[in-house]
Formats: sequence, structure tokens, C-alpha cells
Amino acid sequence: MKFILVFCLFFVLSIATLCVPALCSDAIILNESFDGSSEAFRFELIKELRNIGFNIIYTNALEVESALLSSQESGKLFVLTDSRYFPIKAKSALDEFLKRGNNLLAISGPSFVNMLFWADNKWLNREQAKSTLSALSGFKLVDFAIEDIKKWHRYPEDGIDNVEITIEDTDEPNIPKSLHYKIKDYQSSDMFVSQDLLRGFSENCKALVFWARGGFYTSQLKIELQEQDGSRWMKVFDIKPSWKQYVFIASDFTFWGGNANRGKEGDKLNPGF
Repeated sequence: MKFILVFCLFFVLSIATLCVPALCSDAIILNESFDGSSEAFRFELIKELRNIGFNIIYTNALEVESALLSSQESGKLFVLTDSRYFPIKAKSALDEFLKRGNNLLAISGPSFVNMLFWADNKWLNREQAKSTLSALSGFKLVDFAIEDIKKWHRYPEDGIDNVEITIEDTDEPNIPKSLHYKIKDYQSSDMFVSQDLLRGFSENCKALVFWARGGFYTSQLKIELQEQDGSRWMKVFDIKPSWKQYVFIASDFTFWGGNANRGKEGDKLNPGF
């Protein structure tokens, strides 16, 4: 049986009735402090758990995935004293831990609003991680300074004919050339599909980084990536009238069909598509 308990606490928690000593087993504690976490509260909670019979096992954010995966028995308790923060790499391990009949005590919240990434020897939230990734060197997936857009095609091919697609200079030094897509009397969906890419994300390329801007009538953009197995993954996002850099990682994309064997629970865009 799985119990998920979520508390927003501003006082010392008394948990004497959480279990009876005969039923208590291991309590795995994520012994880590994040921004706004209370070490004093964590200390008091651990003391209470020990007093009522739990065997305390400490882990940290780097090792919590291994700790959860190595715990194959049921009936154990995993404790997050500040559940707002959790390493994204350990999410699947936590799901499996709970499916085996273990329990989660999640305190403070909202839970899991800050999924953490380990980079530059520190924990970063999603936006911080994306900022770090955008500053790293990478390869150009599409360079409109040399890209032959005649090899791209519109979909649907019988769509509206009042579309103008050009490659233009920009006033942004980071963007030598851009694709300018003009549609008059826009009424339905319209896509511009690239030729097959020679390579996509590799194991060491974790993010898709690009610049975009919209206009008065263009406030959103959709990017779709299609894997070799036909599965389609999309991301819809707001754009502004001025140039802005966007950074997306694999988990930002939503499954959009194309392969009945993909898109199930736990699946995501394969960075090596």
C-alpha cells in the first residue's frame, strides 16, 4: 500500500501516531538543505522518528536515486522535509519505490515544484539549468545562413497560398540570419517542415537552444521534433515581439502521436533521435 502525506508546516511536527513501534522499519531521510529549508525542523523530525522506532538511513540528493533503487523491501518510509525540491534524475526511482509498497512523507510544498539538475557542482532548478546549458558550446542543428529552405516543405501542401518565407538579416548580433514566415489572412494551422536532419541531440547535447520573436498577431510558436521511429514530440510556447533566446530540454516536449508504442508513462523525447 502506498501513502503519500503532504504537510505545509510552520511548527515542530509531532508524529507519535504515525506508526506503532512493531510496524516501524527503515526511514530514508533526504538529508539535504535547499533554499528556504529548515535544518532545525529536519533535526527535530528525525529525532521523533527515531524515538518511535524507525531505523534512520541518511542519503543526499546525489545518492538518493541509488538509495531508493536498492531498497527492494516494502513497508519503508521515505521522508522529504522540504518536498518542494527533488532531483529530477531520481523521479523514476521514487515512483518504483512507492509501487513496491513503500511510503512517502512529503513535508512543505507545493511538492516537487523545483525539480533539480546537477551541474557545475551545484543543484540548479529547471530555469537555472537551462541558463547554464545555453552558455555551453554545442553544434548548429540548423543554420539559416547556409540552410537551403527549398528542401523544406509546408504542411498541408494544399494550404493557403498567401505565405511568404524568406531568410533575412536581423538586428541581433547573436542571430546572423533568421527565417521569416509571413502569413496573410491566417485561418488554420500551417507548418514548415525541415529536411531530415543528419544528426539530432547526442548523449552530450542536452538542450535545444534558439532565438525567436513574434509580432502583434503572432504570440505563440510550436516546435515539433520527429524521431526516426515516427514518434512526434511538440512544444507550444509564447513568443514576444522582441528577440529572445529559448532553451528546451527533452522533458519539455509532449508526445503528439506517430507511433502507438511510444508516449506511455515515463516515456519522453529521446535525445539521440
